[in-house]
Amino acid sequence: MEGLPRIRLDLEGHVLPETQPGEILDIATSGDRKTIAVAGTFGEVRVYNIADRARTALISNVKNPVYSVALNQDATRLVVGAKDGTISTYQLPDGKLLKSLIPVPIADSVVKSP
Repeated sequence: MEGLPRIRLDLEGHVLPETQPGEILDIATSGDRKTIAVAGTFGEVRVYNIADRARTALISNVKNPVYSVALNQDATRLVVGAKDGTISTYQLPDGKLLKSLIPVPIADSVVKSP
């Protein structure tokens, strides 16, 4: 799978956790508590299997930074909220973009009462 790191092991063969490339702004766990998604100032979302700490998906085509992430019950869908206001839904583990909600600019307005 493209974008997946090599697994690092300590001297006893235990998997070492992957270092995040920037500040973490949000994390989310799946409803079954088997998967975690990590987002932050690094312009991507990393998804991990909690049991063995292995990265299972990398969503790299998101706006920087990512302020919010959410996973569904079985970690087959990921919702991402980016700085520009875009909310995107991805299929996991392949990272296919399913849908994006693009923000509408809100103009400053003044409401006058009669």
